[in-house]
Amino acid sequence: MFQAILLASYGGPEKIEDVEPFLNNIFSTTNIPAARQEAVFSRYRRFNGISPLPKECRNFCANLKTAAERRNQQLRIYQGNLFFPPTFDDAFDQLESDGVESALVFATSAFAAFQSCKRYREAVLQAFKKRSEVFKRSFKLAFVPPFFDLPAMKRAVADDLLTALAWEDLEDAPFKKQVETREPTRLILFSAHSIPVISGDESQYRRQLLSCASATLQSILAAPGFGGTPDKARDISDASLADFPKRNLSFLAKRNAVDFPSDIRACLRAFSLDAALVFQSRSGSPRTPWLEPDAACYLRQYKQEHPQLEKVIVSPIGFFFENMETIYDLDEKLRGVCGELNLGYRRAPCCGASPRFIDVVLDLAKLDFNLFPVCAASDGTCDLSCRFGGQN
Repeated sequence: MFQAILLASYGGPEKIEDVEPFLNNIFSTTNIPAARQEAVFSRYRRFNGISPLPKECRNFCANLKTAAERRNQQLRIYQGNLFFPPTFDDAFDQLESDGVESALVFATSAFAAFQSCKRYREAVLQAFKKRSEVFKRSFKLAFVPPFFDLPAMKRAVADDLLTALAWEDLEDAPFKKQVETREPTRLILFSAHSIPVISGDESQYRRQLLSCASATLQSILAAPGFGGTPDKARDISDASLADFPKRNLSFLAKRNAVDFPSDIRACLRAFSLDAALVFQSRSGSPRTPWLEPDAACYLRQYKQEHPQLEKVIVSPIGFFFENMETIYDLDEKLRGVCGELNLGYRRAPCCGASPRFIDVVLDLAKLDFNLFPVCAASDGTCDLSCRFGGQN
């Protein structure tokens, strides 16, 4: 059982004066071209320097604290960020000052790749190594491994996606099954942050996203609105940890998986639906290949090939909390593309706001320290070894 939760996030500005120091912290660790840097500065100025991410993190921590108190679970809550205060150094200053002896780190990303998992671990460990020898000898530190396959994850994404799917007027019968399979009039786009292909993580990162999105679609198709039974819906909404943190990952065997299973696609078509995994928010040199397809490019091509398309429903599956990438790249840029193509646009919120995760984090904090595996990706390339056989 842990005495504390440390929420590890990216960080972000909350006023215009914060934008320059925040972005300078990021740019100092990357090789982003000057033109791209100025574009990012302009984007934050467009929103008065306010990122939704810091507030989302504070709300999550506050909800964790309230729920722990309701459970009579003695648990302290801390927060640290990669690029803006409170930093991980700040968090450990407070942990040591409070006399805390163990903490479980919960990063605000469900997927494994260097950019979304490993670098958070490295930053936390770097801050931890700066502490006094007395503190380090007595302190137990563990990390929640990637949790994209937890039942709570796919259920939370499915809940928000079902709500987004039903935004049409009731007379449109959004869940009505067609007598004959017909061309899709609605397209679900599962969107995630792109990463460089050269990183070495991209193939299994894509497979993780496809696995989670496929499970989400299965969950939706099992819902009563799509003809599923209450018992079936209840089976897939179970939020138990189910052998987590360690678990065999069968999807890793599907090394050539690049699309959703054909049976899922057939079921979607019965409701005039289609779905795709797309990527967004790429940065860096234009000569460096990043994961594709780009969300906007894919949508333009899809509309050309499917002129009957009427609505686009976006699930930001790769983002745990709202941030600049969701409000700008999706709600401004992609929405603008939908306007150009005369398509309706609807976006589900990021899944981190779901109360399902509060219970998951609190349950994880009650587990034994030795159940949590260590990261074995010594070369920086994540292989998910922590989930299928990594040893402490």
